[in-house]
Amino acid sequence: MKGKNPKIKTFWQRVGLSFILLTFMGIFITPIYSFSETIEQKSMGAQYPVTPDAVPAALKDRIFLVMKTDKAQAYIDEIVQVTIQLCSRGVTLRDIQYPQLFHEDFSIQEFDHPVEKKETMNGVFFEIIEFKTKIFGKKSGNFKLGPSRVQCTLMMSKQEGGNQPSGDGTTVDTYFGTSENYPLKIASASIPLKVVPLPGKGKPADFSGAVGNFNFTLEVHPKEVKLGEPMTLKMTIEGRGNFNTVVPPRIEKRSSFKIYDPQKKKEEGLIIYEQVLIPQSEAMREIPKIHFSFFDPEQGRYHTIQRGPLPIKVIKPDPEEGQTMSRVPEPIGRNLITVKGSPGRLRKKGDLLYKNKTFWMLQLLPLFLFLSLMFINKKKEKLRTDLRYARRQEAKKRAKKGVQEAERFLKKGKPIEFYDSLFKTLQEYLGNRFYLPVESMTGEVVDERLRPQGIDEEVLKKLGDLFNECDRVRYAASITGKKEMEEALTRIKEVIPYRESQP
Repeated sequence: MKGKNPKIKTFWQRVGLSFILLTFMGIFITPIYSFSETIEQKSMGAQYPVTPDAVPAALKDRIFLVMKTDKAQAYIDEIVQVTIQLCSRGVTLRDIQYPQLFHEDFSIQEFDHPVEKKETMNGVFFEIIEFKTKIFGKKSGNFKLGPSRVQCTLMMSKQEGGNQPSGDGTTVDTYFGTSENYPLKIASASIPLKVVPLPGKGKPADFSGAVGNFNFTLEVHPKEVKLGEPMTLKMTIEGRGNFNTVVPPRIEKRSSFKIYDPQKKKEEGLIIYEQVLIPQSEAMREIPKIHFSFFDPEQGRYHTIQRGPLPIKVIKPDPEEGQTMSRVPEPIGRNLITVKGSPGRLRKKGDLLYKNKTFWMLQLLPLFLFLSLMFINKKKEKLRTDLRYARRQEAKKRAKKGVQEAERFLKKGKPIEFYDSLFKTLQEYLGNRFYLPVESMTGEVVDERLRPQGIDEEVLKKLGDLFNECDRVRYAASITGKKEMEEALTRIKEVIPYRESQP
């Protein structure tokens, strides 16, 4: 560049550097595929937040969320059952998360384990994942509950004319790289819910807020004690309702009892309170009456259950026991120096703890324990939130149990029950393994559904033969011998380990 203006040289260097930077950035800025405006654009592997209206307009009647309650009006603290249904038709959803539902005026419990089923709506079949939870209002008023939201992933097939949602026929696209996953957040409509206060009429003086339909039982053990010894009062409350509002019934405080705070044990539909009492007088002959009051929202009125009095017997302790208990050791004189009978444990001088190898090994135990618990918790969380992964993990367990059941029928010489068990085992294993409806797995569709998975022709043939053989014996009542049953059992044992070895 000798003889040329250095300013021009610097200018063209800057232009070249800018061109290279823009070209490099364009790789990430320019979208690879085009989608509907309501679907977030993303490149491979990128993660982007989505808005509540991320479902494309063309899919509104194929993917939607329905929320409903078992009642439109409830009392304060009355349990209301909330059902949220994720409905889909002709699309493939995965990585489905638990619903998000929040309202500051309601207490919302954790969701139950989801249930998969099929329902007909306006003559059209939908695949439904149903979530249920319980809520109760904390104050009275007219409220709008929701909307609830569910996050999931929509599988989109790569087509020449753009990306289209994949349905049952393209479920296996994921394994061959012919589809991409796009996050969706689906919202339901809000529903009105009226919460009314508990009535003041007929309210018992000892009512502590329990709402539901309960039963109350009372027992004491032991019924006979010596003066100063403890006895346990067991109070059991069971039934249906909001157990968060239940508090332990109060025993009347008397000077003849020393009363300790009750210990609580909660189970499904049941609360047990155990309270320690120590009688302070020999004249005590009974545990006084105890009342438990609650409001039944179904009947709209208050109830009070009375239990007791419970008879007890307090025995005066023997004089010798009383003297032993009251005997106090005499203090040693201050001016006397006691002789130490043993030198105690001897330790080498300069033996420092931080130089001990065993000490350092013990310090690693909490770390190993923490990592183990973290791994276990991560796996449990994935099983709880990823339905596809959970069904895949369950497939092999169910298949093992099904094979064991078939072996029992084989030993007993029951061919019909044997082939019924094989047929059910095949259906459940293939449906759970490939995240397909269990009922749809039959001999007629196994080739159509599983061939795109890249399964060997020999394995496909074994599966088809197994289904056909099961149908022949179950419905045509064909006669089959023990040798044929053993061969069928051998084939299914070969097919299942083959699939488990595949990715």
